[in-house]
Amino acid sequence: MAAGPKHLSPDDDRYHTGRGGPRIGAGRPPLSKNPPVHHIRRPRVPRHCPSHVTLRVRPETPSLRDRRFLDELRPSLELASERGDFRVLHYRVQAKQLDLIVEAAGKQALGRGMKAVSARVARAVHRAFEQSGAVLHGRYRLRILQTPSEVQEALASMLAPADGMAASRARRAARGDRPLSRREVGAPR
Repeated sequence: MAAGPKHLSPDDDRYHTGRGGPRIGAGRPPLSKNPPVHHIRRPRVPRHCPSHVTLRVRPETPSLRDRRFLDELRPSLELASERGDFRVLHYRVQAKQLDLIVEAAGKQALGRGMKAVSARVARAVHRAFEQSGAVLHGRYRLRILQTPSEVQEALASMLAPADGMAASRARRAARGDRPLSRREVGAPR
């Protein structure tokens, strides 16, 4: 008995003719070497866990460490922290990013609070540098701090200077590791 005609789905001819479809390198190329955070579903935010959030600004934005911006940012973050279900505990301003330790009553509270903080940061940049347009580079990065040691390490990295050695010393101190003496390392006296 002869085989009947094969029923094709609408996508079958695309896969076999070489037009479109899934292949390596397909799709729009990234706009930068450091692309923004992808639109994936955010994890559930436990009520009792603080979160480490990073907001990045566009490369063309002036340095956030400018005194004019810092003077605009402080009162804005204080107002954003007065929400009932969201508060900013600590923050660190770097040249092109803002690190925050926040607490939220859940996923929706975190989303609403970060929306308010993002808008306030953008307005502070506009006022400080007298510019307009987009400020933030993509979505915020979120890391939920579930253990006390993760909280200590995040705080140590935020409170440490930006240079590498001091930051690693601060992380070791946060974990409770003590620096080795010359005798333990075997260094000459």
